[in-house]
Amino acid sequence: MKEVQRPGSTVQFGKVVALKRGNGEFLRGRPYLTNVTVEAIFEEEFPLVPAAGGSSGSSNSASSTTATAGRYLVTKIVHSDANKRLLEQALLQ
Repeated sequence: MKEVQRPGSTVQFGKVVALKRGNGEFLRGRPYLTNVTVEAIFEEEFPLVPAAGGSSGSSNSASSTTATAGRYLVTKIVHSDANKRLLEQALLQ
């Protein structure tokens, strides 16, 4: 069951696919970045609008269930100590 998020609540994402650093460098995981946690503040939830012509014609889809998405404001990216050392070494080269 999906946990209910309230606007202003803090959430953590432990499975980070990619992130863009302050200097513009883009890091991509394979499939996830290791030893990285992203902390964010939940701002709002809104219903997803189905794409035009996206209906599969299936009669067993639940019309009462609406898919939703949320908007989050990232406030912190945390690296493990080992990962911090690797990043510092790479930046010094």
